[in-house]
Parts: sequence; structure tokens; C-alpha cells
Amino acid sequence: MPNLVLAKSVLIDSKHSVPSGQVEMRPLQIQCKNNCYLTTHLVAKKFDETSKWNSSAMYVFASASGNEGIRYGIKLNKKSLIPEIVVEYFYSNKESESFVLSESTLGSWEGFKLSWGNGKYQITLLRQEKHEEYSILRDSGIEHSGNVFFEPETLNYMFIGVDVLQYLDIGEQNVNQEWLKIANGN
Repeated sequence: MPNLVLAKSVLIDSKHSVPSGQVEMRPLQIQCKNNCYLTTHLVAKKFDETSKWNSSAMYVFASASGNEGIRYGIKLNKKSLIPEIVVEYFYSNKESESFVLSESTLGSWEGFKLSWGNGKYQITLLRQEKHEEYSILRDSGIEHSGNVFFEPETLNYMFIGVDVLQYLDIGEQNVNQEWLKIANGN
């Protein structure tokens, strides 16, 4: 895994309200190809419990064609109606695998540190450690890692029937040098 250099965190927020059955998907500009990392955060406020679509706030790390890769984020479990932190693999043959890392709750701050390099990837879940008058985001000890089975080219956010706040940490990443210049005040 790449060595993570801690920079100052600079969070850029965006609010998304995606109606039932609708999808909002946009690319995040990544310029790094190997030994890369990016930290993002999601706060899901409302999921669509009645849609036939899986209401979710996910990131899609994929090949240039987008037909194989890894999705990770918060997804509503259709049976229990409990939000879950999931990692999903999707393959070019249309097969997929899903891994539930943890349960979540509405309004919980869920941070995701994605790192990849040398044919491996790791997703680390960051959660709030609450103190009397403040909270700190810390590594939760929950992570998922494996071999990268595709050529990483794209990273998109994909929100389906969800109200969510997204925070992109432009200081805690090395995938976009322009973001780092902004985070460092240049």
C-alpha cells in the first residue's frame, strides 16, 4: 500500500437530494495511477425505502469502460431497512460480489479512505470519536482490501434515491495536484 503523507484536511462539501428511482453520477478528477489515496465522507440523511432500486450513496472505482470495478459506500438494506457500509465488486461478465462491512445509521458521518497501488487496494472506514465538546475522525479498524482486478481509470460518485451530504477532503489525497495546491493555500 502507498505511504500516506498526512496533509491538512480541507473538506469541500456538497449537498445532494436525489429523487426516488433517480441516479446522480459524476466523476471525481483523478490523475494518479499508482500509489494513490483519496479520503471522502458521506452523511446520509434519507434513503428511499419504497423504490425497486437500491437506495445508496456510493463511490465507483472502475476501469475506463466502467464495466468492471469496485463500488463502496452506504447502501440501504431492502429487507431490514438499515443502512449498511458495503463494498461491491462488479465484473465485465455482469457477475458481482457484495461484502457488508458494518451497519450505519441515518445522519452518521462515514469516512472512506481509498488507497491503491502495486495491484492492491484498501478501503478504510473512518468514524467519529465523540468527546465532550468536539469529535475527531479516526480509523475505525474496519477495512476491506484485496487485489485490483481491473485497470483503475475512473472514480465517480453515484447517488441513487438518497439525500446525502458529501465531503471531499482535498488535503488528504494525492490523486489531484490542483486540489493539493488549493488545500495548501497556493
